[in-house]
Amino acid sequence: MKNKLNKIIEYLLYFFVFLIPWQTRWIIWNPKISEEVWEYGRIAIYGFDVIFVILFISFLVCSFIKRKGKKEREKKKGKILLVACCLFFVVLNFIFAENKLLSFYWLLRILQGIVLVWILSKIKFLKVYPVRSTELNLENSGLFDGVKLAWSFVISMTLSASLGVYQFLTQSTFANKWLGLAFHSSEILGNSVVETATGRWLRAYGSFPHPNIFAGFLIVAVIFCFYLYSILFKKYQKNVLIILFLILSAGLFFTFSRAGWLAFIIVILLDYYFVRKKSEIRNPSNSAGRQKLGFVFLCFCVFVFLSVIYFPLVKTRFQNSARLEVKSNIERINNLEQSFEIIKNNLWLGTGIGNYTVELQKMCPDQPAYFYQPAHNVYLLVLSEIGIVGFFLIIIILIYYFFSKKLEIRNQKFKIVFLCLGVFLFLFLFDHFWWTLPSGLLIIFLIAGLFFKLDKKINMI
Repeated sequence: MKNKLNKIIEYLLYFFVFLIPWQTRWIIWNPKISEEVWEYGRIAIYGFDVIFVILFISFLVCSFIKRKGKKEREKKKGKILLVACCLFFVVLNFIFAENKLLSFYWLLRILQGIVLVWILSKIKFLKVYPVRSTELNLENSGLFDGVKLAWSFVISMTLSASLGVYQFLTQSTFANKWLGLAFHSSEILGNSVVETATGRWLRAYGSFPHPNIFAGFLIVAVIFCFYLYSILFKKYQKNVLIILFLILSAGLFFTFSRAGWLAFIIVILLDYYFVRKKSEIRNPSNSAGRQKLGFVFLCFCVFVFLSVIYFPLVKTRFQNSARLEVKSNIERINNLEQSFEIIKNNLWLGTGIGNYTVELQKMCPDQPAYFYQPAHNVYLLVLSEIGIVGFFLIIIILIYYFFSKKLEIRNQKFKIVFLCLGVFLFLFLFDHFWWTLPSGLLIIFLIAGLFFKLDKKINMI
């Protein structure tokens, strides 16, 4: 029974990861401003939330069965003090928040992410996927390789990317409440388009509410593809992965996200650097390294090919003189100026988690609903909502963890996780959805959970 429950938990986790990119939701609170929908005030239950609750309950039951009265006696005063400080700050942040319902909702979202990290750090997997352990420089038994989890996310994002390619090539989308899809058109003002002399071109949305969000998730899927290609050894698996990667690359291109494109180039260069440093590249008798370099080169070719075909659109995205590009840059600059003003007015404790746009309404009243958007910079947004005290606590937690661990970062798994974290730190500079979209927040916690999982090196049952 215990093994069966473990297997159920394992595949519930994979299904949860598969559903994260899909925005199916039940809106339970739908506030409006001047009869227009206030998106950042909505409270909703997503499809992946249902699976998460089932996963959490199953994990608790399994933990209770395996516990057998054992109790941990070791207590670290430093950890207890740090947790107490965090809880005290959360209470203060909630008390001083203008919209307490919204603050409570986002506190639950952060708690969900913390629970996800905890589950990933504790869960034990029944099987280890067959991989080339010589490449990983790790023992193949008793370790979580994350391959099935990576496949779950890559396959899900490939479906989303296929949808994105279809949306761009047909210049049309369709609405579907069960898939969480909204209708978009190049003729509707406010929808994301590239405007050229030949007309307005709808950017690919995939399964997401905005092309830039779509691009961010595709970057994570691309990194997972590189990881899978590094450790899979069967030819048919690699061939399937190449096909999936081509679809992901095309989907990323059709988002026309400049930050996404730049992150893609950084990922390719870093992966090329990792491959070049591996000793097998210098060994002519081993073709694994040359195959990986060929895979990296294929990434570059996909973008070059599509850039040549759609050069006028690419040129427009990098032309600051284009009308929509000028408008977008002005809006982003205004967002940043507003965030500095909000930080100044709420310096120590912040506006309260999830209350940035609430504070913006107080600062700029009588504006349409679309005007009230978070700052397109996660660092400034987080600082606005939790203040200097909260931001300082996050830094202390990170410092405490990294200095209390002796991390083995030479193996391939840690390189992938560090690559993800590095890309996140870069993308945080250009958008807010990693903090304001539930699925974006969960991806951050998912990568953090994988990091802790690899660090602990938990044995199989």
